[in-house]
Amino acid sequence: MQKIIYILLPIIFLCNSCETKPVNSQQVENTNAKLIEGKKEIKKQNENVPLSKYFIRQNSLAYKGFVVKKSFRKSNPKDSPEVEIADLIIQKNGKILLKFDGIYYPLGNDLDFGLFSFLGGDEKQLAISDAIPRGGIHYIVSLFPQPKILFASSNWNVGREEFDVVDVDNDGIFEIILAAVFDEFEQLPKSDVLMTNIHFRYDKTTEKFLPANHLNRDFVLRGIGEQTMQINRHDRESQFADVLAVTLRYIYAGEEKQAWEFFDKEYNFDDREERKQKIKSILLSDLIYKFVRSELRKQ
Repeated sequence: MQKIIYILLPIIFLCNSCETKPVNSQQVENTNAKLIEGKKEIKKQNENVPLSKYFIRQNSLAYKGFVVKKSFRKSNPKDSPEVEIADLIIQKNGKILLKFDGIYYPLGNDLDFGLFSFLGGDEKQLAISDAIPRGGIHYIVSLFPQPKILFASSNWNVGREEFDVVDVDNDGIFEIILAAVFDEFEQLPKSDVLMTNIHFRYDKTTEKFLPANHLNRDFVLRGIGEQTMQINRHDRESQFADVLAVTLRYIYAGEEKQAWEFFDKEYNFDDREERKQKIKSILLSDLIYKFVRSELRKQ
């Protein structure tokens, strides 16, 4: 799925270029306590919680022999203004093991990171969020025995600024949630750019976080009845945007038959078939849609 990032220049991201200061032991303990309380909150609410609540304020952290820290560089791609970009480095014993290059944006990027126990137990993984206005790349990295990327949002063409987490079945292993953007319909106003939350669940076989809306059907389809009742029945473009939003929720949950039955029933303008075929054409190149269909065929 193609992403179109609409740049809003009034939104300013400030990069902190001060000298990196390691996190001391008291700060690490405070962070651990925050994670424990945060995980209790997630389990209690069973709701999406932004990972930004667990990102550290410092430019570096130390964890069991690893050092994770920001580095800064000047970047000026051709015909673009020079700006300071934040990258992220993972080191051990002074050796760089993994580096994440920050996204270029004319006003700089907003790079954040922190530790969280995505997989249960005491061991924590590293969450990284490299955000720009209406866009971003997000990562989950296992540090042991060597740093390994468990998830990169760019592999699935998902991600805006936020990066959420939830434990759907309260098993101690957390799903991550990012937005998929469906913006190929140019006639829709920018305010109606469609975003659908995509759940990613850890798969022990591949050691990756993979799309899981079809595995969390009941959870991801909560409130869909109320959303249906709020569809604008009068304005063509608003009705299309509202109907498509619900249709995509069904599709990514693996309920494609129900999705198209819903679309045919709820969108009542004369270009219904034309728009329906365009949606299907776009989905044929959508990575998440193809993955869900492939997984359903195995069942």
